[in-house]
Amino acid sequence: MSPEDFIPISENNGKILEISEFVIDSVFRFVKENDIVAMGMEFIEMNLSVMQCMDKNLTEKLQYYIQKYDIDPRRINLEITETATNFDEHRLKEQLLDIKKLGFTFSLDDYGTGYSNLVRVLEYPVNVIKLDKSIVWAAFTDRDSFVTIKNLISMFHDVRRKLVAEGVENEEQMSTLRELGCDYMQGYFYSRPVPVAEFIKYTREVNEIA
Repeated sequence: MSPEDFIPISENNGKILEISEFVIDSVFRFVKENDIVAMGMEFIEMNLSVMQCMDKNLTEKLQYYIQKYDIDPRRINLEITETATNFDEHRLKEQLLDIKKLGFTFSLDDYGTGYSNLVRVLEYPVNVIKLDKSIVWAAFTDRDSFVTIKNLISMFHDVRRKLVAEGVENEEQMSTLRELGCDYMQGYFYSRPVPVAEFIKYTREVNEIA
């Protein structure tokens, strides 16, 4: 089941925080049990829901899991959705700055689906901007959209942010985005979501690690 289906449901029925706790524990445990650097990864991306971002106890929870699993927080990059910036901006900024002090880094997920502009995005301590798949797909069917994504990549590079293109599904998209200077790409061209054991095997094979 796609997260696009079950996350809105779990946010509405109050189960999102329970799911979020499970995800945090699972990701921290994975980093503890696997040498991700030796596997060719700098960090693991972990999504934070809007409700988590607004949780006043989030910093303490993350600190608890750092101590529980004794891991380096630099090995986990936290993804916040662009829609999270539409809520209590002041609280969110303070929260992210507190979490950053623990050693975490951030990326902004689904850029282009909300109302954020460059100035607003730069107010948050995000290192990576993830271009929503709707922008990526449109760039290959519409000339104006292509010019838009080209300028977005250039613009964010000028302010020292890295870009991830979401929804990359074929070689044409991959090669074109690479030519435009996109830093990272994500999508079914590389892999569909897979269980942990398959993920480890795939990662080792891609990075040619025995």
